[in-house]
Amino acid sequence: MKKLLLLLVSVFTLFSCEVKNSYQEPEPGKDFSLVDEITVRVNTTENTRCLLYAGDPYVDGHLVGEPILIDYAPFEKSVRIPKATDKLYLLMNGQMSTYSKGDVVVNKAVTKAEGELSDALITAINNYYPEGVRNTPSDTYTVCSDLMVGSEETEVWVTYVGNGGAHLNNSLYYYTYTDADAEIQDLTPVFDGKQTIGTKVKLGTFTDCKIGFACSYSPGVYRYSTPRFNEKYNGILLTSGVIRTLKFGDKEYQTLGMEDQLPDGWFDQDYNDLLCLIESNPALTPENEIPTPELPPGSITWQGMWLFEDNYPNQGDYDFNDVVVRFHIEEISGSNEARAHIQVMATGASFTNSFGINGKIYVEGLSGYMNVRAGASKVETEVIQITLPKADAYIPMLNNGKATFDLNSYNKYDADFPNVLEIPSPDFKWCLETIRIDEAYPMYTKWVDSGCTSYHDWYKGTRNDDKVYME
Repeated sequence: MKKLLLLLVSVFTLFSCEVKNSYQEPEPGKDFSLVDEITVRVNTTENTRCLLYAGDPYVDGHLVGEPILIDYAPFEKSVRIPKATDKLYLLMNGQMSTYSKGDVVVNKAVTKAEGELSDALITAINNYYPEGVRNTPSDTYTVCSDLMVGSEETEVWVTYVGNGGAHLNNSLYYYTYTDADAEIQDLTPVFDGKQTIGTKVKLGTFTDCKIGFACSYSPGVYRYSTPRFNEKYNGILLTSGVIRTLKFGDKEYQTLGMEDQLPDGWFDQDYNDLLCLIESNPALTPENEIPTPELPPGSITWQGMWLFEDNYPNQGDYDFNDVVVRFHIEEISGSNEARAHIQVMATGASFTNSFGINGKIYVEGLSGYMNVRAGASKVETEVIQITLPKADAYIPMLNNGKATFDLNSYNKYDADFPNVLEIPSPDFKWCLETIRIDEAYPMYTKWVDSGCTSYHDWYKGTRNDDKVYME
């Protein structure tokens, strides 16, 4: 677990103070920004939870990307995206839509209401199992919430609601059992993985049993809602399905959420890899009622790296490793503050530099050569958390003991290099000491030769690994 401290407290000093910038005003020329700002406006079913991703968030069919925006309809927000963004992905109620780069406007419902399964009900069910949220408390991982059927004949129906946006086609099965059963006798198919939202299936009529569910994204691989029927994980029997009671309008439903992974895979514990609505007559209840999570507030996230060339106002060597800072900034809806996590990844300077954001210095004593030389032992730094006033932009700055300069400082010596680069990627590999950035990243030259109007993805393109820090 990351501690919100700085590892090298004897070298780096954390504090906050006001400073005054002394940089020259930028002259007309190249725009070295790798960031665009767009507007996202969604006017659909109230409280629909929306997640926006800059770029493809899928890996092997699993939705694992980090959203840059989370909000609840209706809303209108401005967000920053990398200029290299090709497509935007918007997840609403388990359905992913793609948009070309630019403003995103949604003025319609996500789904078509079909009978009782209205958009409002679909929204309520999805908000019971929000994407990317751990939807069960830690003390309920092993708790069974299967349906209990008494002696009265009970009819049961299941309606498909969604899959949390995953690209895997999970199939669904049900089974019946009693406490005396040591194993499952039969798995009965409900959905084959090709079902559409609103598909409704009658399971049958039941008495004196429990009803459990299993999901499968691969033949022969099943995850069961009954903990004791699952394989042990680290010696523990975990549930892969949660049934919760939902009160909607004047009716009460049961909802089913399945998790299709074990904790050592793409396990995110949001239990929405397969979502269903359960209806029964007479009404059934789960063996145990699993608490519902609180929906997190809306947020806007921006992350990447800030690279400083610290010889300002004199000419530098343009290796952009004098101070390297990884950042993650999150703005929470309804708050006037932003939470920032910053991590000094490298220093390659004889100056003693101080790092700040938006006019305040936060870290002092950045000097020496750390994580910029091949073969040298890697120094592990830790993360610090700071609170910032919410702003239209978060401008990194550096004081080198002679002057203070920031992301907007003008470089009068070479029109092909700024003093600070903001790379919209938290995994960027910075240059080794004295290696100019265009030597490590050849597409950098194409970018500046285009007037910084093309090749905005240069930092993701061809890279000479022997010229960057790879540890």
